[in-house]
Amino acid sequence: MIVNAKWPCPEAVDWNLVKQSDFVHHAIHDFRQRRDQKVNPKKKDPKKTIVPPKEATVYIAKRQPEWKVEIIRVLKKLYDVSHT
Repeated sequence: MIVNAKWPCPEAVDWNLVKQSDFVHHAIHDFRQRRDQKVNPKKKDPKKTIVPPKEATVYIAKRQPEWKVEIIRVLKKLYDVSHT
């Protein structure tokens, strides 16, 4: 019976998952704003008719390319040296 059920215990927060969700939420919001700016420009050109997109493809990388990883390592090293 439900009156005899134990009170639910929350699981530990996965902050990595929260950050990923926040990133996707902001990316979708930014995408929609940019789409709306293109489809509904403030100054309309009568010669141009803009057809709103019906779909979009989003690519998500599991890893950064090695050259970006190396640049981040160098920048982090320079940052650490200058702030110690």
